[in-house]
Amino acid sequence: MVFNESCGGTDTATLNINALPQVQISTSNDTLICSPYAQLQAGSNQSNVQFIWSSNNQWSDTLSTSNILILNADTGSHLYYVLVSNGVCSTYDSIMVSYKPIFADLKDTVVCNVDEVQLNAAISGYLDGVQIQWSPVSEIISGANTNQPLVNADQTQTFAIVVSNAFGCKDSADATLYSFQSMADNFTVNVSQDTIFQASEVCMSVQPIPAGTQIVWQPSNAFTNPNSDQVCTIVQNTTTFHVIITDSNGCSVVKIIPVIYMELPCGEPNIYIPNAFTPNGDGENDVLYIRGRNIASIEWFIFDRWGEKVFESYDISKGWDGTYKGKPVDPDVYVYHLKIDCGDGQKTFMKGNVSVLK
Repeated sequence: MVFNESCGGTDTATLNINALPQVQISTSNDTLICSPYAQLQAGSNQSNVQFIWSSNNQWSDTLSTSNILILNADTGSHLYYVLVSNGVCSTYDSIMVSYKPIFADLKDTVVCNVDEVQLNAAISGYLDGVQIQWSPVSEIISGANTNQPLVNADQTQTFAIVVSNAFGCKDSADATLYSFQSMADNFTVNVSQDTIFQASEVCMSVQPIPAGTQIVWQPSNAFTNPNSDQVCTIVQNTTTFHVIITDSNGCSVVKIIPVIYMELPCGEPNIYIPNAFTPNGDGENDVLYIRGRNIASIEWFIFDRWGEKVFESYDISKGWDGTYKGKPVDPDVYVYHLKIDCGDGQKTFMKGNVSVLK
């Protein structure tokens, strides 16, 4: 009713207030998931409503505007909020999602010439109350409840692991254990010389070389091509070479090649001249030679008993045939003087007698 004092009149009016029904929301229960993918659902007592999903109750991000949220969750426990509104009234609720997975990873393994081997499974995630099962059980020697069991390796076979945690999450993996008998032991390594007396070229080779064989010589910097089946190098001191031979199955063997450097004294007894020879043309002991190793150069002179030079040579391969000026010398005792350079910094002078016999 309205009263107007200036006019002394009154009037009445009716106001109708329609109360909207309260908006209600229903949601999924708090949930534990073992996969990052989950579906959350909300409902309402009214049909013409709008839903908004968010990761916080300030609604600063919008994850979905449907009553369903398809979730790709991060590990751990997280709250997800859903708001429902009819345009005038609204309400919200939250759902706790716990994603606590466990993961197992197992790689294929190659073994050569062994009867047993230790497998190694990588296990990660939430490890509370972790339990491990391997199969086939008959092939497990020990460590069946660990991630590193000892297993039979006498044949190629597949092993599987199943892991679970206290939250009820599980994972599994399998891999093949490849067991080979190495062919690498059948290879032969040849070396041109395993003992040297001065800096020398040494050549080495591997035989045979089936298809798929890989070769690595070490030390690799000693060779022009360390992956060749035949290599050569200059050796100047005692050196141990290695060759790694890997067959087509991935099985490897290492062979060791020692090369010994022996430094010989530049002189007797490693260098000598026989004290007699018989230059009679019978084909035996007719020429006098210098005997020895590690000789780089010489100066060799032979004199008769009167001091006359009857022979000289600067070539180790050239010996005295018992002649002087094209004629055989008389049987007698002769004197030699010999200067030797061994090429490794050593030099020597030798003097002695030699008898010419008939």
